[in-house]
Amino acid sequence: MNKSNETHIKPEGPWSKNPSPADLEIINQQLGRAPEGIYEIPVREISNGRPAVLKVWPIVRKNPFPNLYWLSHPELVRAISHLESTGLIKELEDEILPANNSMHEKLKLAHSSYRDLRQQELQRYLKEFSPDSTLELNSSQLESLANRGIGGVQDFSRVRCLHMHYAHHLAHPGVNPIGEYLDEHFELMPQKYVKL
Repeated sequence: MNKSNETHIKPEGPWSKNPSPADLEIINQQLGRAPEGIYEIPVREISNGRPAVLKVWPIVRKNPFPNLYWLSHPELVRAISHLESTGLIKELEDEILPANNSMHEKLKLAHSSYRDLRQQELQRYLKEFSPDSTLELNSSQLESLANRGIGGVQDFSRVRCLHMHYAHHLAHPGVNPIGEYLDEHFELMPQKYVKL
């Protein structure tokens, strides 16, 4: 979306993780659709408080949603989309990760950490929205949340989506080696964003 079409609303006071109505309006413009399942904004742009990373419940419309963190800031989305279009995911999976055992092992740990955090958030969701266990998920749906990593991957040596890795990286600095790699090799300017 063209930046000039975005609503220019500066949050009042200290920024919160909880999305305000103004935040939801901005997110709607960022995504081009009404946001669903968003319950936190863990990362914002420092200069104006605009949402940069969204935290999404692991259940959206009674279906499993494996993407706990969602990159929403248009500038980052465009930059990372460009990197994906150059074949960077294939290069990471075929060349960079196999040549760097430490990075490869850290990626597996990042997937495991993400999976475990998703499980914690699922329990929180069930306690808050379905305390009587009325939400019914079949074994395949539960497996998609319990055993999959970032972007729903089964193989923890895979990358799949740079946007999700970078969102995870901004929300949990020092955990995601793909996000760290993007910061080290490309000008994504992580200093423009603040983790709340």
